[in-house]
Amino acid sequence: MSKPEWILRNYRADSDADLFRLLKLYNEIEAHDRDPNPSTEADLRAQLKWQGHDPACDRWVIESPHDPDQLIGYGRVFAQSSERTVVWILVHPAWRRQKIGTLLLQRALERAHEQGAAHMTSTATVEDVSATAFLTRNHFSAAGDNWSLLASQDLQAGAPCWPTGYTVRTYAQVQHLPTLVEVLNRCYSDMWGHRENTPDAVNEQYLSQAMVRRPELYIPEAMFIAFAPDGSVAGFCRAEFEAQGNKKLKVVDGPGVVPEHRPQRLQRPLALAAAQWLNARQAGPVTLYAWGDNEKTIEIYRELGFVLQEHWIEYKRDLKPE
Repeated sequence: MSKPEWILRNYRADSDADLFRLLKLYNEIEAHDRDPNPSTEADLRAQLKWQGHDPACDRWVIESPHDPDQLIGYGRVFAQSSERTVVWILVHPAWRRQKIGTLLLQRALERAHEQGAAHMTSTATVEDVSATAFLTRNHFSAAGDNWSLLASQDLQAGAPCWPTGYTVRTYAQVQHLPTLVEVLNRCYSDMWGHRENTPDAVNEQYLSQAMVRRPELYIPEAMFIAFAPDGSVAGFCRAEFEAQGNKKLKVVDGPGVVPEHRPQRLQRPLALAAAQWLNARQAGPVTLYAWGDNEKTIEIYRELGFVLQEHWIEYKRDLKPE
């Protein structure tokens, strides 16, 4: 019997039909992979609001040849910056190893070239042998590390203790957008996987739009800026409540430190300041995300009582101009 000819089409963003088909695909994959935190309708709707993402042009699906209401493949790209496009590909477990992922990747690469991207990135957990093999087979190579850690609700790490002369203020206290732009770029420009890797991609215009578009991610009282003894910016950390089904996950997101201040291990008091803000508003465990950090930095969080949950490798493929 001949293999079916896969038909790839654009995601239909003008109605909810594809959203619910996609949610079903996500949940079936998550059930197969025994993911304890299945995706929700709210999760998928939030993704539609990503700044710089056009769902009608940046997403594709493949339907089952037996049932057009069942999606068996899904791909999307997200232009994180002018030079970087992030790709995400899902294939239903019952339909894998039939070149569906390859077809979706080819279309994603075409879109990345249309966007003028210099490189494409994707991630796979260190345990996901098949995803790693797929990426390396398609000319991706390891570029950085992302981490998720969890601290129990009875974490007793104490109050933040700052090195002599260092201070911390929230953005609500600072209220100066150029300072926020400066600290983000100085903390993250050399840490792989951040928008700040692209010069001038994080500027006042971008941040002001992002703060209006996603206010839940930019709570002035929950953005902590560390200052060095001479008054210059030294570090940054953000706290948020991430929707997870009917719950709100307490998140310390990406503590970052300006390179010359990293020997001071400012990640520790920054993470504690964010965790304390979260704990004052809700009981329960705290999740910490670290993007582009190395093992040495992750050890700082382990010392605080955080336990590693997931470790992703971020892969990069350079794109040649067509």
